[in-house]
Amino acid sequence: MTIRTLLAALAISVALPATAQQGTGAATGVEAQKRLEQQKAPIATNGLTDAEYHQLVVTSSAQLLQSSRAALDKSRNERVRVIAEGVTQEQQKIYETMKVAGASTRQGEEKVSPAVNTERETVMQRLEAATGPDFDRQFVRAQAGEYEALIRNNEAYARSGRDPELTRTAREMLPALQQRLAALRALAAELG
Repeated sequence: MTIRTLLAALAISVALPATAQQGTGAATGVEAQKRLEQQKAPIATNGLTDAEYHQLVVTSSAQLLQSSRAALDKSRNERVRVIAEGVTQEQQKIYETMKVAGASTRQGEEKVSPAVNTERETVMQRLEAATGPDFDRQFVRAQAGEYEALIRNNEAYARSGRDPELTRTAREMLPALQQRLAALRALAAELG
């Protein structure tokens, strides 16, 4: 399957649930980005090597998947469940896209060790403890924050990344990510 096919499927998976949806959250990806920017690896963009950018996207996708699966298990709000299902499908596609797009990056640079991200762990602990409408609000805020960070990383990398395939992938992912963030913000406003 080509990257273009995966990205087209990603855009469709975002557009359909987002049209059924109708405040910003904490930027949970910011801490990971700061830590990675402080590493002394060769710079590609925004303080990140190609491998670090790749890892940030994969790590954000894992966080979004984990919290979306929790929402599918815990939430009884149909709109939250629709968002969680859409995010799950979208992030699985992003993960597969990044596996393909990042193949040359992983071979060309040493593997980046995962940054310990206590902020993400704290978010997941709060989600595990929350129930009912409180869970729904926390989930949507956490998702929005993670999407904001993911969008910032993709925008920065799309402007100045070194790996042409990853740069193109970052640019092509942006519209779907921005659409999902808009749906999350609208739901956050509705939930209060």
